[in-house]
Amino acid sequence: MLKKSETQSNSTEQAWDRRWSRREFSHILAMGGLVAPLLGVRSAAAQTAEVDRPEDKAPVDAYFAYVGARTTKERNARGNGINVYRVDAKTGVWSHVQLVDDLVNPSFLAFDRTGEFLYTIHGDLSDITSFSINGETGELTQINRQSTEGKNPVHLAIDPSNRFVVVANHITSTIALLTREADGSLGPVID
Repeated sequence: MLKKSETQSNSTEQAWDRRWSRREFSHILAMGGLVAPLLGVRSAAAQTAEVDRPEDKAPVDAYFAYVGARTTKERNARGNGINVYRVDAKTGVWSHVQLVDDLVNPSFLAFDRTGEFLYTIHGDLSDITSFSINGETGELTQINRQSTEGKNPVHLAIDPSNRFVVVANHITSTIALLTREADGSLGPVID
């Protein structure tokens, strides 16, 4: 998801090519990361379309990157939680903004359709956590945590209506459906 805060080049795609190579971006995603726009100019839901239609949008000058990780010794992990970075689009310089370090294996992250909330599953456990995103600083504030009623959630997705979260639990081979409230919080499993 991309969001613009200043114009400087002909297209988002051209600006993107100057910032990161596909390999570098793939590495971010492989670490469980998401790249988000600086919030406050436009909703992130509108920014999803920017990648598809760069000719309609002005380039951005900075992004927030959210990087999750495995954190447990059982996984031989060296991660420490969710790291938030501000990425300068002109120079490519990453500045550390925040570490949310009281999380176990926040290994898959997803935004809601507005880009105002972030969700993470906790690998090897059975939980999902919701966060609000500060539009100015990119910082995360935990809203709540719910059980997925399964073991080792590995993937999550927000439905197109932005009302539900679907979680895949690997060990129990189950799919959980949770409600997503307007304030970003999660309700208990409903199916």
